[in-house]
Amino acid sequence: MEKTFARQLDKSRLDCVVKTLKRRTGIPFSPQDILDMFHDIDIALGHAEEGTLPDHWVVEHFWDLVEEIGLDKLDHSPKPDMVAINLREFREACWERVLPEPSFRMLTHYLPTSSTRYTWIGPHRNVMSKLTGQVKRCWVFHKN
Repeated sequence: MEKTFARQLDKSRLDCVVKTLKRRTGIPFSPQDILDMFHDIDIALGHAEEGTLPDHWVVEHFWDLVEEIGLDKLDHSPKPDMVAINLREFREACWERVLPEPSFRMLTHYLPTSSTRYTWIGPHRNVMSKLTGQVKRCWVFHKN
């Protein structure tokens, strides 16, 4: 699938658009408002399907970071159709690479309800890690 406008915006660009629109219009748009607008443009141009919702920008940022770090380094799931990520290890990987990690509080709020790239299954699941051979507490997602 073609990369949509909504998916191309990283957090820093999104923040820049929010500030620019507030300066120009005086309206305090939220980052999600901007993503929703870009999603509407994507639908109009045929890049996205109507009825689908873009991921919250925090969720987009999370999955972009997971891909940058490498899913093969973070995914503990032995099942090919699942992704299991230990959030503590994710945060440590961000710190090691000096990447701007999303707020843990925001992640725990938005991942369960707004993740479409990988569908959320549940938090704090015990998973026998394919990476370490030990049981890890992970947030588990279904590969779409």
